[in-house]
Amino acid sequence: MCFSKEASYVSGTLLTTLGLYTVLTAKQKKILPAALIPLFFGIQQLSEGNIWASFDENLSPIKLQFFNSIAATPGFFAALFLFFAFIIWPVWIPLSTYLPEKQPTRKTLLGALLLAGIATAALAVLSLKDNSITLQVIQKSIQYTPEKPLIMPLNLFILLYGATVILPSLISSIRGFSLFGVFSLAALIISFYLYYNTFTSVWCFFSAWLSIIIAMVVRAQGHLAERR
Repeated sequence: MCFSKEASYVSGTLLTTLGLYTVLTAKQKKILPAALIPLFFGIQQLSEGNIWASFDENLSPIKLQFFNSIAATPGFFAALFLFFAFIIWPVWIPLSTYLPEKQPTRKTLLGALLLAGIATAALAVLSLKDNSITLQVIQKSIQYTPEKPLIMPLNLFILLYGATVILPSLISSIRGFSLFGVFSLAALIISFYLYYNTFTSVWCFFSAWLSIIIAMVVRAQGHLAERR
């Protein structure tokens, strides 16, 4: 999704294919939300590929009235990308770890993070509501800049966001989720310090490829279910 149109389309196609396979081969209902993660990342990748395709030859910035521009091509795909980035992931990742968790203490913590994720998503909706978004290419990545500031300091929002999308995997007792969490944390730190202006695009790109780990976890859980 970041770096180029081609990178977005290739990533999106591969992850969507992997995601469909992961969903179709998931053996347990409680692991299904996790199985959907690679597919969702694939769709998100493809959405930014279409955003790249909307820029002119000079890569001139594109300004959109967020909710009012959904009917237009760049507006629809920008809304889809940001929907996954700020609304789906803070809720879906905690949910994906909460449902299959069996240890009571961990499940309680994951439930609290799920509620925090819902609150994070709500803050994102309130911040994007009636807001304009400017899309521009910086450091070969797409920057999404709201005209109006978020309803809370950006760094604080990133901290809350990071907690809801990374801590659940680290807390989960399911083998493999923690590996996804560790690498996601590393990707977040790298994206924040090296690509601050295009943090959203770059971090999601790294996380999308890391979702391959989730596909492996789902497959392993399926094998465990068959042995029982």
